[in-house]
Amino acid sequence: MVQDVETELKGAFVAPAAQDFTPLPAYIAQSLIDNYVSPAWFASQKAADQEGKTHFHNLANNLRAAVGLNEKNLPLAGSVKLFKFNAQEIIYRWLQPAWFKAKQTDNKEQMQHFNNLANYLRRTAGLPKQ
Repeated sequence: MVQDVETELKGAFVAPAAQDFTPLPAYIAQSLIDNYVSPAWFASQKAADQEGKTHFHNLANNLRAAVGLNEKNLPLAGSVKLFKFNAQEIIYRWLQPAWFKAKQTDNKEQMQHFNNLANYLRRTAGLPKQ
């Protein structure tokens, strides 16, 4: 890292490191925030659960950062890799139960939809898709 900084200060071009994740599409992040994270935040607010409110607020911000946006939806310098535990929380808390519900009614289209959402999150966290 020190060599990269020294090289950049001297004016030489330093190639950025390759990303080991895929940025999250903005419409996917917004859909996850609207359909899952915001309702959980409002439930925490109603229950006067400050810790829950803070958690879901941070989760929404992490989804925005995975797109390359800050809390106010202004562009960041680039997309930020989603934390593995954030991806897993969304998958296990909301997407997996919805997938199983769709499976019970043999709704293959809905099953595929929830699987696709989970795979977007996995790729954004640098995890293999399933």
